[in-house]
Formats: sequence, C-alpha cells, structure tokens
Amino acid sequence: MTVKNERKVKAVRFTQWSRKPYAVFQSLGKVIHISVVLVSYSLIAPASYAQVAKDEQHNSMEGDTLPEVEITTSEPGVMMGLDAVPAVSNEPEQAGSKNAAELALKLPGTDIRQRGINGVQGDISIRGSSPEQVKVLLNGIPLNDPQTGHHNLNLPIPLISVSNVQRFTPVSGQQGGSNAFSGVLNYSNNISDAKGFRLWLTGGKYNLFDMSAAGDFSTGSIKHHLAYNRKTSSGHSQNTDFRQDKLYLHSQMKPVDNLSIDIQAGLVDKGFGAEGFYSAKYPKQFEATKTRFASGSIQKSGKLLLKLNAWVRQNKDRFELFRESMYQPQGDYFVNGTDTAVYVPGIYEAWNYYSGHNYHSSITGGYRLNASSKTNLGIFKAGLEHQHESILSNVLGNNLTTPVAVNDKQAYYTKKAMRDQINAAFSWKSPSVFGFRASLTGLAHHTGSYGTHAYGGGRIQWLPAVTFQYGVA
Repeated sequence: MTVKNERKVKAVRFTQWSRKPYAVFQSLGKVIHISVVLVSYSLIAPASYAQVAKDEQHNSMEGDTLPEVEITTSEPGVMMGLDAVPAVSNEPEQAGSKNAAELALKLPGTDIRQRGINGVQGDISIRGSSPEQVKVLLNGIPLNDPQTGHHNLNLPIPLISVSNVQRFTPVSGQQGGSNAFSGVLNYSNNISDAKGFRLWLTGGKYNLFDMSAAGDFSTGSIKHHLAYNRKTSSGHSQNTDFRQDKLYLHSQMKPVDNLSIDIQAGLVDKGFGAEGFYSAKYPKQFEATKTRFASGSIQKSGKLLLKLNAWVRQNKDRFELFRESMYQPQGDYFVNGTDTAVYVPGIYEAWNYYSGHNYHSSITGGYRLNASSKTNLGIFKAGLEHQHESILSNVLGNNLTTPVAVNDKQAYYTKKAMRDQINAAFSWKSPSVFGFRASLTGLAHHTGSYGTHAYGGGRIQWLPAVTFQYGVA
C-alpha cells in the first residue's frame, strides 16, 4: 500500500518588505504572493497669460512654442469641390524648406521618406500610409502617377512659386477618389497683383548650384506667373550626383465679372545617381524622369457655382539597375572592374542576369465638373470626375503585338496597360444652429477592373463662439 503524504503549505502575502539579512529564509516552504502597484504621476504647471502686455507675452513664449500653422475648415476649392476636415496649411517662409516637396514635412502627421537631398526623390506618407494612398494636387489638379508612388512628388513647380501647401483629411476616404485613402496634399500658387521679379541663388560644397527665378507680370487683363529652377551637384559621395530643371507658367484672366479662367503648365526634368535607393544588393543605380503637365479651368460664379477642370500629365522614366557611366557594356556583360552582369537586350529568361534598363511612359488625362449652391437649407455640392490612365513599358502591362520604339539606344516598349476611373460625389452642409452643424457626403467610384463601389459618411460639428489664449513658459 502506498501512502500519499500531503502537506498544507501556508501562503504568505507581503505587505511590507523587510531589510533583515535572514528575511529570505522566512519564505522557505511557503507560497509567496507578491503584489506590485505601479503609480505614475505628472506635475504640470502651465503658465497662462490673461492680462499681460503683448510684447512681454511674446518674449516669454518665443523660445518655447512651436512655429504656427494655420488650421482651417474653409472651402478648399479642391477634391471635386467638396469639404474636408481639417485642413492644415504651411507656407515656405514658415517651413524653411529647400524644395517644394519638403514643405509638407512641417504638417502634423505627414512624412516624406527622402532618398538623396534637395528633393531628388521622396515618398509621401500621411499617418503611416503608402505614397499611393495620398492624393497630390497642384492648384486642385491631380498629379498622381499610375506607375508608382515614387513619382508623385515630381512636382512641376519650383519652391519659389509655391504660396502654401495644404493637407486635407477626407471623411472615411470618400472624398478625392480611390487614391485619397489617407489624405490629400494641395500645393498652391497665388499670382501676385503687383508686378515683380525674384531671384534666389544658392551654392555650396560638392559643386552645389541652385538658382530660381520668378516673375509676376500682366499682358492686358491677364495675370501671369513664370518661374524657372536649375539645381545640380556632383554629389557628396559616389553616385549621389543629380541635376534638375523646372519650368512653370500660371495664368489667370477674368473676361467678365462672374467668369474666371485659369491655365497652368509645368515641366520637371531630372536625373540622379540612386546609390542604394531601391536595393542594397545592387547599389549603383541611376534614374532619369521627365514630367510634363498642363491644365485649364473655367468657373462661373453666381447663385449656382459651376467649375470645369481639364488636365493632362505625361511622365517618362528610365531606371538603370547598373548605371551605364559606371558599368560599360562589353559583349553580353555590363562590367565595372571585377563586377559583371550578364546582359542580352530583349531576352527575358532566368539565365539572362540583366535584361536591360526599365522604361516607362505614362499618360493621365481627365476632366472634373463641380456644381455648388447655397440655400436656406444649407450648402449643396455635386461633382463628376473622369480620368483615363495608360502606360507603355517593357516590364509592366500586357504584351504588345508590335513593340514601340523608346528612341533611346534601340530600346522598345513591349507592354501596355490602361484603365478609366470615374467618381461621382455629393455633399450637404447644414446651416449653423447654436454652433452645431451637420454634414453628409457620398462617393460612387468605378473602375473597369474592380467595378463600382459606394462610400458615404457624415459628421456633426460644434464650433463654440469662444476665444482664449494659452501659453506654456
């Protein structure tokens, strides 16, 4: 017979730690319950300013407050003319940026993953999104590239011409279309009524040269803004050289009181050594892009506001995995010292180590019609947008029966793809009642590949008529 001897063990709960040397032996043979309560606290002693002289208040807060940014819910005039919440804007003088794309870095929740310097290449992100989920606009006209989000910041406008940049956060993503999932960036150029000319010059190490010139002038009743930017550098290290040219023209006219016409066109042509930009395994890369852009709009004001926009954008890209100026073609190889890559143009087989540079040419064109009316029941808006996108490539799309010449070292586009995107949207904003305002928005989006999808949303705002001033010393 086996006798099982069970012993009851007394449990001990610590209420206070003992500093006696023999304290640990008191726990032998006992079940120990240890409870820990974590308490954190913070003492904040902000200084508020009520009846303080303006100069004294400014001096006491100047070194401790962040630069000001404007937060507004006023009519943005973009995204099919619908509202967005909230809108945050930044001006070049506030941001201290060196290129137009960098302006967005100062906006809350906005990030640009820059490769290289001086705006050579960058990916925009809002609240952790991918660059494809951010819509980029120039004076309300879309600039997104159908090939890749890496080209969305190929802005055909120099920094000297940018008046401000605004970020809009759509309600549930239904405003701005399918590629405005996380938000919208709108770069603006406001033509000055006064005639003038500006010149910016910058120079530095590694043969850095940056020249921008801009002028505002008039021909009759038409106002113009014309700007040019040239930027070059030999690079701070191997394969980081770049060159960039930008040309931008913006014209506005008002034939009659209730009719306005807006026309803009831009060009950006750049090439840069992409040292490890997209791959650490093959760092000696090179990329050259050329973007052309033009748009026109006509707006009729009155009880019923109508606005028609039309635009076209072309982007050409050449990507060299092995930069030609560093890897010289020798027979079926690219050679750089002891590094070689098998290279047989036009053959896409596993044995062909490198089948040649990547070539792309994308074109987007579209139109947008907005209507807006303000009544006693609120503000009603509706919009219709249609954009056609197509791309020629030697790596993306469906095979072409007849290749199209690239006119660059006997290269050919062998593939093609295209699609249409249609957006129909509406919104309603109620009048303000005791500071409360309600709004409804909706969007129907259609593409040939994914069909039609509908989105909607609503919100209630309270805007109290209270003003206060608060500072932290």
